[in-house]
Amino acid sequence: MIYAADHLLDVNSGAIYSTRHQFVQRHRMRFRVTFMLILIVAAAAALRLPVAILGHGLVLCAIVGIYFVAVHAGGDVARRYWPKEFVIGAVFAAGSSITTWSHFDAARPAWLAIVLFAALCILNCCAVDSWEWQASHVLLRYPHRLTRWVARHCFGAATVVIVLGALLLLVAPNSAILALLLSAVLLIAVARVRDRLSPEAARLLADAALLTPLFFLLR
Repeated sequence: MIYAADHLLDVNSGAIYSTRHQFVQRHRMRFRVTFMLILIVAAAAALRLPVAILGHGLVLCAIVGIYFVAVHAGGDVARRYWPKEFVIGAVFAAGSSITTWSHFDAARPAWLAIVLFAALCILNCCAVDSWEWQASHVLLRYPHRLTRWVARHCFGAATVVIVLGALLLLVAPNSAILALLLSAVLLIAVARVRDRLSPEAARLLADAALLTPLFFLLR
């Protein structure tokens, strides 16, 4: 929902600099209708969540609202000082793990695993955005300098995640950390071969690298 809304706002402001944005522009009305229908269903379903999770979810919604205002109404100032890929990755990781950190008695290894997952999500967002920008040759828009720096050091950053994840695995072995390590390895592999792939394929594979928990859930 956040992803779709972000692209709709980009398209409405004329920021069409990728094949993803072109797709949203072509199907803008379908996106809007589908978005509103899912929003209604999701809001109704959210009312059935435990109070703690619902409350923390509303906090995340507020953070997302601040993100939208900063990115889509902040103009050049926001683009200069606001590395949105960092916010996107952190919010995605927080939302994905909300059932864990909503319980205050969560063990310390769980918190460390969430932080590492957030780092991996941020790395994914930075890499994908920079790769897409390099392939599109659109000079009207530059990713934030910090985003580009992280993308240039994708291999090293992913290696740090792997090393820290391996140490955490020794302390508290579980399938979530194994999935995290596998995702980091796959992201490195995609970064290594991306020059031989189309921009769409590189982006798809980079996102697919985060789907490794499926291997453990479907056992």
